[in-house]
Amino acid sequence: MSDRYISHPWHGVNIGPNAPEIVTTYIEITPSDTVKYEIDKESGILKVDRPQLYSNVVPALYGFIPQTYCHDEIAAWCMAKTGLKGIKGDGDPLDILVLTEHRIEHGNILVQAKPIGGFRMIDKMKQTTRSSRSSCRMACMPTTKTSINFPQASSIASSTISSLTSAPPKAPSP
Repeated sequence: MSDRYISHPWHGVNIGPNAPEIVTTYIEITPSDTVKYEIDKESGILKVDRPQLYSNVVPALYGFIPQTYCHDEIAAWCMAKTGLKGIKGDGDPLDILVLTEHRIEHGNILVQAKPIGGFRMIDKMKQTTRSSRSSCRMACMPTTKTSINFPQASSIASSTISSLTSAPPKAPSP
């Protein structure tokens, strides 16, 4: 009989032998999900975090890059780029959006992807602590045969780009 354990997606899965050109990504949420899933930091099991609000639906496969950590270095980089003070890293792995035109409706999967860009996210300044949390998000294209091979970022379909750059629709008033 063999041991039947699954590696912890954050700590036990390798970032990949060709990083940073090609990285392993762990997908938590897909655009069709109506709840936000999040990795349980202790067990590594995907758990339900909360319902997805209409304005919070992800435009692409969403997850993280294993064995990464957004903390002091990310906060310092963010403060240097923005001129803001009191920013702290969010203490999570590097968030990832994997762009694909194919419908993938299942999270809890690994996808090999090519980073094509990134953006920093700053949570609102908290009045009680006078600090903000910062994280970075990378945009990637899958490298598997299930994806369209985009030779460069400019060849990504305009509808895919539009879903990333458009403001989310406002939820209807109750």
